[in-house]
Amino acid sequence: MKAAGKEKIFCDVLVAGGGVSGTAAALAAARGGAHTVLIEKEKVLGGAGYFGLLHFICGLYLNGDTLPAETLNHGIVREIVALLGDISPHRAIRKIGRVYVLPYYREDLRSVFTSLCRKETKLSVHYNTKAISVEKKDGQIMKIMVEHSGSGSDILPKAVIDCS
Repeated sequence: MKAAGKEKIFCDVLVAGGGVSGTAAALAAARGGAHTVLIEKEKVLGGAGYFGLLHFICGLYLNGDTLPAETLNHGIVREIVALLGDISPHRAIRKIGRVYVLPYYREDLRSVFTSLCRKETKLSVHYNTKAISVEKKDGQIMKIMVEHSGSGSDILPKAVIDCS
């Protein structure tokens, strides 16, 4: 929803940062019925999972002697793992030291995140967008001023999740 003058974007939830945690948070909020805005400073989703040098997701599996059959958590995490497996089935769970990890290709991660976000009608993703200032009242965030390609907008959220 927009108002006259400077663009104003009203939402239930604003998620700052489109990395692994921010994308998952935005998906969960939108799937929960919240009108959600995800801002990402880069041109793609994935954060350190995309731009970093290590291409393993750890923390997904129970550590031990036996190769885990599934992730520790249900929901979005398991969905992302399944989609990555569909794209690159040869990228199987492996053990590094004592930890089981899931290797992935960065373009696969980007593709999965982009695809999942596009399917959510209550989620709007704003790429190349930076939060430049925050306006608070009585300790509550009232407005986030963002910049995209030299122009600014105000986002007026009911709740903010900072994953930047």
